[in-house]
Amino acid sequence: MYKRTLLNNLDDIFLPLGQRVGKGIFFIRIENTNDKILEFLGKYLDKAAKCGVVLEPGLPNPDNNQLSYYNEIMGGDFEMNPIFLDNSLKKWLPRLTPASRNIVAKSMYNTLSNMQKSGKNENILKNAYIKFMCWLYYKLERIVKDLGNEDLPKLLYIGTASNYELKMLEIMADAGCDIAMVLKDGGVSYKKADSTGNIAQNINVDNPKAFDGDFSVKTLSKALAEKKAVSFAYDESLVKIPATNTWISGEFIKDSLIAPDKRGDREDAFYNLFIRVYGVNDKASYASDLFKWKSDLKNRGRQILILENTIPIPNQTEINAIPRKDYSSVALMIADLLTQIKAPADKGLENQVKKAFSDVLTEESKKEGENLNRLKNKAIYIISWYKRYYNSLFSNYKPGDMSVFIYLGICHNHFEELFLKFLSRIYVDVVILLPDLSLKDELSDERLFEKKYEYSLELTKFPVKANDIKYGTAAFHAERELNETLYTSDSGLYRNRQYKSATAITLETILEEINILWEEELTFRPNFEVVNDNVIMPTIAALVYGVKDGNVSEYWSGISKLVTEDTYFLNKVPLFSKGPLNNAYQNAVQNKKMTASEVTKFYINKKIDRRALKAHNSYQYGIFREETQDFILDKIEQLIDSQLIAGTFQNGTEYTIISLGLSLDKELMRMLQNFDFTKKSPKIVALCTSEQVCTLEDSIILALAHYLGFDIVIFVPTGYQVIGKFFNKPLFMEHQTGEYVYDLVAPDFRPNSKQHRGSFIDKIFKRGR
Repeated sequence: MYKRTLLNNLDDIFLPLGQRVGKGIFFIRIENTNDKILEFLGKYLDKAAKCGVVLEPGLPNPDNNQLSYYNEIMGGDFEMNPIFLDNSLKKWLPRLTPASRNIVAKSMYNTLSNMQKSGKNENILKNAYIKFMCWLYYKLERIVKDLGNEDLPKLLYIGTASNYELKMLEIMADAGCDIAMVLKDGGVSYKKADSTGNIAQNINVDNPKAFDGDFSVKTLSKALAEKKAVSFAYDESLVKIPATNTWISGEFIKDSLIAPDKRGDREDAFYNLFIRVYGVNDKASYASDLFKWKSDLKNRGRQILILENTIPIPNQTEINAIPRKDYSSVALMIADLLTQIKAPADKGLENQVKKAFSDVLTEESKKEGENLNRLKNKAIYIISWYKRYYNSLFSNYKPGDMSVFIYLGICHNHFEELFLKFLSRIYVDVVILLPDLSLKDELSDERLFEKKYEYSLELTKFPVKANDIKYGTAAFHAERELNETLYTSDSGLYRNRQYKSATAITLETILEEINILWEEELTFRPNFEVVNDNVIMPTIAALVYGVKDGNVSEYWSGISKLVTEDTYFLNKVPLFSKGPLNNAYQNAVQNKKMTASEVTKFYINKKIDRRALKAHNSYQYGIFREETQDFILDKIEQLIDSQLIAGTFQNGTEYTIISLGLSLDKELMRMLQNFDFTKKSPKIVALCTSEQVCTLEDSIILALAHYLGFDIVIFVPTGYQVIGKFFNKPLFMEHQTGEYVYDLVAPDFRPNSKQHRGSFIDKIFKRGR
């Protein structure tokens, strides 16, 4: 009988017997898979189809017809000795050579003897013998006649391996047959039949994955055929191995300037750079170093592409230029899309690009949760970007050239990450610069080299021209470092306008606390905090009903303490004169400010199209700081999304909100422009002494002001429900202070100030402007 030897290299199983170390057979089991295993199984399947046998699904028990035929030919005799077994095989399998028959008989006898020694009775042994004989005739006759040849026959088993199946495979192995078992259940059933795990050698698999439930010869053959279709799409002989980063010192400028032909000596490889650099080593010289680096690269004849902060997404024209279909598999999709990749400069470059495209998408397809449609979208992005930037990288390409791609900023999505991985597999040095240490890039690749420097520097534009360079003095950078140390969310110290994002929350207070908190900076109020560079602003939103003890003079005195030079004071209700539009709103229309009907084209899919809006000639906020503009637009969207205002997403109220939000009065806008989220909040005080109810427009402006961080107190001495009609939920905290008093006439709280006796909306839209 043949001895079994360990398989250390999968390809050794294809060696002739005489060339094997130990000159033995291989009996292996495979419980998990990966690309290497599938490639091996494809090769083994091809060999088994030519000189062997494939058992799928396993070895089913002989059926009644098979057993009847066996009994008809062989009868019911059974003896536990090699001579009987040899004679039985001669009669049952007459085409066997004497040598093959002898070794099968010995192997079968050995297996049955082991069963007998383990306590199995003669009846069990006879049943096992009949089962073995039926399998030899119906499943294995093709292979039995070739046992013992120099080129050993191959048996591929795909199943779960029962006890008797494993014993049959042992017989075949001992008789001179290589066996590979694919255990689709991960070896669960096998371990029951072979508790020691010693019968078949387990093949260790790197990065193992379980076999798919539908794994079969058919699916394996289909996958291999599709993979072959991909390989036919490019010439593998023209493809080189990326020896990425194998040669570098870690100093990206120095490394990138090394001529490509001086980086390594393997003719079948190319030596490129794939590096991410965090921070800077010298703040004062960093920008000039980058400028000089670019100049040096250009002087060396290198083609350079520089992108900053993002890779603009493909437009519809670029996407439509790529024909695609509905695909049934990843391989077929890749094979079809490879036809869209061209490199007129050089066939070697074109084949390298196609190989990189295939490899990147194949790897991506194996990630958990990835689906074919999403993968197709990623493929379209890669091809679109490749076509867009081809001339920048390869228009003058010659074999041996190495282009340079410099990306300043983080990858914002998986599409960008995938494109950078793709570039790193072709003739391109890929350098990602992140001088600002507060930024975190999510790109992950085992081939990516990472370099970190000590200092952080804000730089959003690559210095491509000399006049792009801003030189900072030592004192300037020292001050910046001090700021970075002192002004953190944990220190409680904040520099002017440190934050650009804020969220208002309502403080729940008693009435007496309003006067105490009114002039306090936000940082000293309860619940102030900074979370992920977003300021949580504790603001006052109070509705005060009645007059304490009916004392009107004290009432006026209390209000006057809140109405300072910096308070937006309103004391006339109703806020509208007649009809659905007040005079101020009519003035706004006359002054070409945006109406509700106009803003519809800027609000799409519940988002404001900011680029189009800011380019419109009726947009009023262009003179204000960009962060102020964006803050207001953020809060308009937030107010709409909250559906606080009745009618939002029902009767077009969202467009009224946008129209009013885009038409705020200049004085109110100046208060916002001057608002520092860590300092005092801007103020609004309103006095409602009549029976008139605030309108929809009033409600919108008050709600938006709250979202923008205003402290708002509304005094209603009458106790009437003059506000709240257009709110879906309460916005203001109510305080009942005393007696209701009617027909009050307010004094002039601000005789020497810019008095605002007009309506709320009059103030916001400023007649005549």
